[in-house]
Amino acid sequence: MPAARETPRTSSQSRASRNWLPGLVLLLIAAAVRLLPALGDFWLDEVWTWARTLQVNSAAEILFNLPDENNHILNTLVVWLIGPEAHWTLYRIPAVLAGCGTILLAAVLSDGSQENRLASWIAGLTVGSSYLMIHYTSEARGYAYVMLFALLAHWLLQRALATGRVGYYLGFSAACIFGFLSQLMFVYWFAAAGVWAAFHLWRAQCRLPRMAGILAGLFGPPLVFLGWLYAVFIQYLHNGGGPRYAPLDVVLRTLSLTAGGPMDGAGTVIAALAVMAVAAWSLWQLARRCGDDRWLLYVLVIVVMPAGLLIVLQRPEVYVRYFLLSALYLQLLLAGELSRWLNEPGGRRYVAGMLLGLLLAGNFLHVGRLYQHGRGQYLAVLEEICRQTRGPVATIGSDHDFRNGMMLSYYQQWLPPGPQIQYIPVSRWSSTQPEWILTHSLDRQHQPPAELHPPAGGRYRLEQIARYAGLSGWQWHLYHRDAGRLAASPVHSGRNARVLAEELAMLPAGNRDSPAR
Repeated sequence: MPAARETPRTSSQSRASRNWLPGLVLLLIAAAVRLLPALGDFWLDEVWTWARTLQVNSAAEILFNLPDENNHILNTLVVWLIGPEAHWTLYRIPAVLAGCGTILLAAVLSDGSQENRLASWIAGLTVGSSYLMIHYTSEARGYAYVMLFALLAHWLLQRALATGRVGYYLGFSAACIFGFLSQLMFVYWFAAAGVWAAFHLWRAQCRLPRMAGILAGLFGPPLVFLGWLYAVFIQYLHNGGGPRYAPLDVVLRTLSLTAGGPMDGAGTVIAALAVMAVAAWSLWQLARRCGDDRWLLYVLVIVVMPAGLLIVLQRPEVYVRYFLLSALYLQLLLAGELSRWLNEPGGRRYVAGMLLGLLLAGNFLHVGRLYQHGRGQYLAVLEEICRQTRGPVATIGSDHDFRNGMMLSYYQQWLPPGPQIQYIPVSRWSSTQPEWILTHSLDRQHQPPAELHPPAGGRYRLEQIARYAGLSGWQWHLYHRDAGRLAASPVHSGRNARVLAEELAMLPAGNRDSPAR
């Protein structure tokens, strides 16, 4: 019997499946890479969000009754909807899914996705393997959502300008509203998009009245929503504080990590300079292209708007996470340039292959540390305390009542049956010496002293150093008192989430400086 002839339709379906199947495999791998660090311990800002949800009885209260910068509204709503009794990994799953969506959109928005499929692959690979993206899309914060909605709004804006269809206008407004609710850094993306859209229409020789109508239709509804959000939420926000770093150091670290470079040391400067050089070359090439005005959007999102906001706000605390949208667009820019080099014959192809290999290798090293140490090893340290404590109560003191006290209050509900945990504030050490002392450090390389001699008396020896990967959380240093164990009143067992929330609220109000907002 003669073989069946392949029809044009079956041929196109076969080609489509061949094109989509590798992408699906890549996406599943990226999801798994993000899910593994999502299994690691909750860190302070996530615990803080969880604790705040215990104080509200409705979704509206999240917006009106929690005016602090730790409240990323959409993420707080997700945590509240899941409920207080869930394992912390469940709170992170929506962020992991948002991270996967960001990879898809990065591939769609990549340079020349029709005529150069390689660009889509490189963009997906760059964003999918990025340590920065993996780190912040595997924790229950608003950063995963804001990156997703920024790229979604970008795509919808392009379609709206190209087609003028009402559906794209409405979709763009909705994406912007969700972006504002995800994290307020979306404001600088929104401003950059507005400037770029006006420039795009001007270059297309759009008449001023029509240009004004298009811009009003696109940016008017989100701007009205932002004004309302300012009136009911933003103007009441208070800064939770945190450690302070030199802004230049933070910028260099962000640039380095964007391409998988070192987090610390002289290598950070070298990697940052290399990223800046390739980015500047790529922007120059984009600006030279006839009809391609994306260079302006990249410049605005990567450099102008975040720098302008920092200058205007004069914020003393600056962290890598504040530049995540800039890093994301920088990765899209670098991916586009690498794909063009890979398509060219000669030396550039080999240089691009080498740079892509270095990028992947550097990111894999960072991700490996994230798998190994996570954002801290809080539960393991507490389990070790319980294993070594002989009496019915393990008394613990620390170098920071708020940070460490909150972590203890959260994690003791996950401890197996055994000694009860009682936290002893520093102010009570003169009357009640803790058996254990926890100190913490945000410096990944910090080596604590072998012994502690608190002013209240006693000698404590170093038992354990629990490292962390960096960016979120901290490392713990566990000290044990050498001689004698003083009894303390036990903490009641069987406490539910509401009781924990009351304990958290009773922690000292001062010094609530979290490592980040």
